[in-house]
Amino acid sequence: MRKTISVITAFFAASAFAAGTYPSEEIVSYSPSVSFILHEDESPVEDSDSNAFAPFLPGFNAGPEGSEPDEFLDEASAIDNMIDSIAEATQIDTVEIDMTQAALPLESTRITSPFGFRHYRIHKGIDIGLRRGDTIRASFPGRVARVRYERRGYGRYIVLDHTGCGVTRTVYAHLSKQYVKVGQIVKAGEVIGLGGSTGRSTGPHLHFEMRVGDTPLNPNDYFDFANHTFVQEKIKLPSVVFEGEYAALQKEASKHRYHKVRRGDTLGKIARKYHTTVSRLRKLNGLGKKSILRIGRIIRCS
Repeated sequence: MRKTISVITAFFAASAFAAGTYPSEEIVSYSPSVSFILHEDESPVEDSDSNAFAPFLPGFNAGPEGSEPDEFLDEASAIDNMIDSIAEATQIDTVEIDMTQAALPLESTRITSPFGFRHYRIHKGIDIGLRRGDTIRASFPGRVARVRYERRGYGRYIVLDHTGCGVTRTVYAHLSKQYVKVGQIVKAGEVIGLGGSTGRSTGPHLHFEMRVGDTPLNPNDYFDFANHTFVQEKIKLPSVVFEGEYAALQKEASKHRYHKVRRGDTLGKIARKYHTTVSRLRKLNGLGKKSILRIGRIIRCS
């Protein structure tokens, strides 16, 4: 039986984590300039200073309700550098996710981008559409581990560490405001910030992640967003299951090769580099004969 989420107020104590810095409230504005370079042998290439913010993959739904093309925070980024110490504490055979301690991160339940393999890399969370300024709440009781700003990634984001509920970390990204500081103890349902569209984003939304150690979980497997509740009160997961599911995603992602378009590139040049054909590249990427390749665009090659 599904049950409406109730926020449980609990004292939460966690071991000390590396201190972060509280970001300033300065808003960065961008006024990109655009020029075009035409290559007579293949598709024209667009040279744009704004390539970090423009959607560049076929089928991407941009606009005020869109999601960011990608998070561009890989395993070497600041947020993933936090994984190792937490992973060491979660080397157990079975994890029990206690959703009775949980709260929805925001009122909106409109999922604009799901968890999993997306375009050319793994999307480690979900994107939830919102209105700028919507309230963002802690999903589990915990301790604030990081409050940062990353211009070309998560924008203004918050990382919470958790113990006693199965989930060890949650991430809240693209915020317009952050109301917490590193080391602060928060309750499930407590306001931690406001939604926005900072960082690499094409429209207001919340990028929300749940993790156990270094393994991302699909929030849709635990929260029933459409009905403002949770899927089950308590969910027992053998570590081999959720780690195996994520390993399968990584294996699928490794099958594909991609190329980032640079100045002077043409489809012919890219095809020769990856031992394929121009027609194959067009088919894989939904490109027509008159399509423009934007510098910075990621092209699937296999």
